[in-house]
Amino acid sequence: MRTRLVLVSALTLCLAGCVAVPPAPVSTPSTASTVAPTPTATPTPDAQDPCGGLLDEATARAALGDTVTATDLAATTFAAAPFSIPPAYSVRSVGGVACEFSNGVPYAQSLGTSPDYVGVQVQALADAALGWERLQDKYQGQGGGTNCTTALGPVVCHSDALMESTWVSIYVQGAAEDAARALIASIEAGAAGFSGVEPVDRAGAAELPGCDGILAEETIESTLAGVDLYTDSPHGGWSLSSEAWFAFGGPRCFWMPETTSGFSMSLTTLPAGSWAWDERRDDLATPPEALALSGADESWLRCPTSETCTVDLVVDGNWIEFTVWTPGIVDRPGDLAAVGAAIIDRLA
Repeated sequence: MRTRLVLVSALTLCLAGCVAVPPAPVSTPSTASTVAPTPTATPTPDAQDPCGGLLDEATARAALGDTVTATDLAATTFAAAPFSIPPAYSVRSVGGVACEFSNGVPYAQSLGTSPDYVGVQVQALADAALGWERLQDKYQGQGGGTNCTTALGPVVCHSDALMESTWVSIYVQGAAEDAARALIASIEAGAAGFSGVEPVDRAGAAELPGCDGILAEETIESTLAGVDLYTDSPHGGWSLSSEAWFAFGGPRCFWMPETTSGFSMSLTTLPAGSWAWDERRDDLATPPEALALSGADESWLRCPTSETCTVDLVVDGNWIEFTVWTPGIVDRPGDLAAVGAAIIDRLA
């Protein structure tokens, strides 16, 4: 068995923008309050202003048409990719906004373009200059700027910019390119005055260890895989959500066979994330089945396909999601419950 670090895919990097030189920060003085937002147990977006003053419905509709309305970005992503905790939650956890105006079609940037999706997704984080510089150094300037393409079908534009000290990341699909670029420029122009919202208060949640401290390779090998595994722990990728996850903590882990294919597993976590699981639990396309595992605040199993099953745990206030992809996994609920129990025991 061995452990090695990997970066997230090149697709993620390019979706986040492949322009080599980032735009210069604007010089407009910020009019935002300098008082730090107070931490909260449940970061709830303002229903009247979900984008924190960066975008409203009228502006979004002017570029994208009347089919777009305010939509929960985490819900849109989770509906398309229910096997991983939505990246929007990491941004919200550290006091950023993650908002969307769209036609409601499920869509996750990590999976590529959904041709029926029309919308704009905005993520913004104040006081993010150090994170921006860290990734600039790590990827030798390969990030920032606006990139538009029709290679995947519809016009898709993605932009990352540092406006004063606010990092703003924008994705637009379904608008004419000129309209998309104008919309991006409008959002970025207002980002310099963004001061953030309430971050998550982690005081009531237990500290999470690394991948092996949550789930040992040996447990998966003996319970599910039957073969030697290696562990991948991604800590890279040019994206605001990755930087937010890096800043907030919480391991993300992948296990794959050493010598065979057709079997993979992932674990994603959100520290103090019980509120996020509460938001998503009741609107899943595949309703979860309660496992009632001892030692967990909550434990659930869901299998949207015969080859994909997920165990969702809330342990000491933290959301932990373990997913397996392999043929026939739906017929092994006892093995999946055993892995869930092993995670709980290891965190005890």
